[in-house]
Amino acid sequence: MKLDNKGSVSLDDIPQDSAFWQTFTLGLRIELQLLVNSGVRLRAELVGYEKKQYLILRLPSSEPVLPKQMLSHNTGMICRFVVEAEQGRIYAFKSELLNVVSQPQRMLIIRYPMVAQYLSLRADNRNPVHIPVQLENAEHGVLSSTLLDLSAKGGLVSIMDANPMLGRGETLVLKLPAGLPAVAAVIKRSARPKGELRLGLEFNTPLSEGSLQKLMQLSKNN
Repeated sequence: MKLDNKGSVSLDDIPQDSAFWQTFTLGLRIELQLLVNSGVRLRAELVGYEKKQYLILRLPSSEPVLPKQMLSHNTGMICRFVVEAEQGRIYAFKSELLNVVSQPQRMLIIRYPMVAQYLSLRADNRNPVHIPVQLENAEHGVLSSTLLDLSAKGGLVSIMDANPMLGRGETLVLKLPAGLPAVAAVIKRSARPKGELRLGLEFNTPLSEGSLQKLMQLSKNN
């Protein structure tokens, strides 16, 4: 399913093997903007859901405790989250509060979305791939990883170890297979879903068309 740079999409129309559903899972970080006061934003974590019915969001202890009238039944909100793969899209959907749980942790139960708005964060389209690569960083040395998506200007890599403390702004070298030259890159985004570390990279110099096509063919053969 190919999406434009921005628009809306029914969740029923998104393939189950897409980057959306790989991201929309337990542990997803979601930003909430309450419609009763547009200045109030909360960070939450998706800890459970029943499709087409509800989402369960946990509020960390660092988030402020709001007055009850701001978190009452049917309070409207806009929820936003980022899908790193493909074009790095930010998704947003409207929902409403169904219930509030205060013990043993603060949790919000909100209505499950049927439609989401989206906006691509990158101009270049990323191609899904699966290529073993190595990352070299001055502090952490050489790390084995997997390239998950790729364009001439950047890519997304996964390290199956969440321990390396790599984050936005740090530099590294992406060592490519098949005798292709290494690529210097800067980390633009980082996430830690399910015990892995995912890094969104921007290459200092775009890949040549020949290198890009060779990597795409290599991914098909894997």
